[in-house]
Amino acid sequence: IGPADEEVMDKRRCACEDVMQKDEVMNPELQPQQFNLGPKWRKTALTWKITKFTRQLNQDKTRREIARALRHWSDVTPLTFREVAGESDITISFEVRTHGDGASNSFDGRGKVLAHAFFPSNGDVHFDDEENWGFGDEVGNTKTDFFTVAVHEFGHTMGLFHSDVQGALMYPYYSGYNASFRLHDDDVKGMQSLYGPPTGRPLTTPYPMTTSRPTTPAPRPRITPAPTPRPTPRPEIPEFCNVQIQAAVRDFDGTLFVFTQGNYVMRITETGFLDRIRTNNLFRRAPWSMDAAYSIPSLGRTYFMRGQRLWEFDRMRNPMGTILVQGGPRTMPERPRAVIATSASGNDVEVFGSGILWRMKMNGEVIVGSHRYISSQYSGVPSMIDAAVRWDSRTVYFFKGNRYYRYDTSRRTVIGEGDFGPAFLKGECGDAPR
Repeated sequence: IGPADEEVMDKRRCACEDVMQKDEVMNPELQPQQFNLGPKWRKTALTWKITKFTRQLNQDKTRREIARALRHWSDVTPLTFREVAGESDITISFEVRTHGDGASNSFDGRGKVLAHAFFPSNGDVHFDDEENWGFGDEVGNTKTDFFTVAVHEFGHTMGLFHSDVQGALMYPYYSGYNASFRLHDDDVKGMQSLYGPPTGRPLTTPYPMTTSRPTTPAPRPRITPAPTPRPTPRPEIPEFCNVQIQAAVRDFDGTLFVFTQGNYVMRITETGFLDRIRTNNLFRRAPWSMDAAYSIPSLGRTYFMRGQRLWEFDRMRNPMGTILVQGGPRTMPERPRAVIATSASGNDVEVFGSGILWRMKMNGEVIVGSHRYISSQYSGVPSMIDAAVRWDSRTVYFFKGNRYYRYDTSRRTVIGEGDFGPAFLKGECGDAPR
């Protein structure tokens, strides 16, 4: 490392690691674009709110600067942003030192690390409250411009990783206040690779096209309409057959637990749907909502995951406490969507995000260098899955919407797929093999 490298390393920067740029973490050949793209939001109308202000900055001006920062991204994409008082997609707060993201993701006081953010669909953005924050031309050489850092962090929240282009906003190091700030071309192209251009405007200006109009209109041919076939009436399908799966796990007796919104769990056996009960009637002190569920048969443990927290239950479904996942945004680039044990007898697990997976130990420690694209490791499995269940030593079921995908771990590919209702619930939902 030379003096120039040391000078860069001493600069103030974003805490989100460059996880997609390191050979030991990701294979660059697997990247679908030239840009460092992460997951994306599944909607374009997003909401935001501030849950904790800093005493250093005027609150109204802080809100205006956040709105202005978000507007730079909405100007180049179809995304829209609206401040709300209730539940929001993006949650913004000023924090100090260890603040619930794990010890390895603690802020370091003034200097160096300025802020960090989670990728979709988590949406948390944290600013280090021990930094000396300011607005615009008042920052001088002693303060950090809040607006500049905010635009950068919101880039992560929309799905951009760090850029290696110096001069780009998404370059990991803080460049200082710029009175004539505008997004770098690399930033715009990266974000438009995720969401496209603003509605009604092309990504790039096309060449003008000229269409010649005939001087005499051609006569319209006479067409005899074909008789309209009468549609065959479809049988009524009960509403509960269209399950919106939040998480799923297979119990130690073979029963499949499918968790749905409203704190409900469906119990499903080999013969089909058994019943639907409140989650807390089965797992006392389980979280009201969850991102994923999984079991470790060798230990007789069942786990629920929400964000960076795990809820642990023994074989008899008694609560055993919670575990905080270590690392935060440094090691979890996406919000978890599904978790499975790495093998039928193993204790490590694989955590699936929107398009990336990574491995985690039983103590909640994410294994460094384990991040991979799902598509490169699980052929035929779609992105943005809703749940996954390890069925046996060779079979993993993935669920997305009302579809299931049967994955063979020996052949390393999907060997079957179909509708969830007929294959698992059966009865009034139909009857199909899986």
